[in-house]
Amino acid sequence: MQPFVLVSDIHLHNFTQFDRPTEHGHGTRVEHTLQALLEAAQAARTVNINRMVIAGDIFHVRGKLSPSVVNPFRDTLDLLVKSGFTIEMIPGNHDLETENSYEHSSAIQFLRTENLVKVYSHPTITGDDIYFIPWTPDLNELKELLQAPPDTERCDLAVVMHAPVNGVIPGLPDTGLDPAWLTKLGYKAIFSGHYHRHVDFSNNVYSIGALNHHNFGDVGTKAGYMIVRDSGVLSIEQHETQAPRFVDHHPDLPHGEYAGHYVRATLTDSTITERERFRDELLNDGALGVMVRNVKTAPEYRTGESSERAASSEGLLDIAKSYINERYPEGVQAERVYKQVERLLTKAEEATP
Repeated sequence: MQPFVLVSDIHLHNFTQFDRPTEHGHGTRVEHTLQALLEAAQAARTVNINRMVIAGDIFHVRGKLSPSVVNPFRDTLDLLVKSGFTIEMIPGNHDLETENSYEHSSAIQFLRTENLVKVYSHPTITGDDIYFIPWTPDLNELKELLQAPPDTERCDLAVVMHAPVNGVIPGLPDTGLDPAWLTKLGYKAIFSGHYHRHVDFSNNVYSIGALNHHNFGDVGTKAGYMIVRDSGVLSIEQHETQAPRFVDHHPDLPHGEYAGHYVRATLTDSTITERERFRDELLNDGALGVMVRNVKTAPEYRTGESSERAASSEGLLDIAKSYINERYPEGVQAERVYKQVERLLTKAEEATP
């Protein structure tokens, strides 16, 4: 099997949270993701690998592509191809306008070139090494596809698919493929995109995980790329990238530990001023973005209002202010938007019986 570098769940999108414009017309969130992709390619190049496989969910929003997302990604692919890479990819559910995988409803189909960028919108075995299976929503159909190759051929094939595998997300009901059942199929290895957490189930069954973190739901997950080599003995390595991570703040760690990352902090019985000061300290120490939440340990009463209503309006106003400060770094515009939100919340409180 020809060695390759494997990535998945890139989810390119103009995310508004913590995003900043760049001089090239796209945002910093897109920039960081593409840098992570180039980092994976560079790591592959250092071990003489020039084949990249992408296991779906290249884009984030189904049925819609933004120029400021598509163009920088296409430029990155061109850069990789010119440096000697061949690129193979399958659509994930986020890449499809329809429920099933069709060429004409796939957002990534236009990326293909004659030889160097290949898009597999249908189950495809390439040469004699990889069995590509795009997003297939019907689990029974997916199982049939996995059982289609003869038993004698599976031991020489690696599967790259975009599908749910049980046991990746703690607490999530088992509605996907059983990793033990996948092992019994007898493939050389099975790599699945879809869930953003990297998991090694042993016996060469893997949840690939996302290339990089996308939101605070990814806190604590391992994200990055995989290097797959086969020289008689299969060698599979997972590496994290230098891309910004979404992390929770811990009081025992110095603020400098959060430099280059997106931080979620929780304070108890804090005022808006205290939360703003705390947020500014983290930003000044290098955090790329900060969300500060407030937890109340005792009810606070205001004249003419219940504690529940007061907490609700204050909480919403605090969330709005944090978002506005991130979205509108210019002070005058941020203040104007904040006052509009404050007036709306006040009217809503007054209208509540």
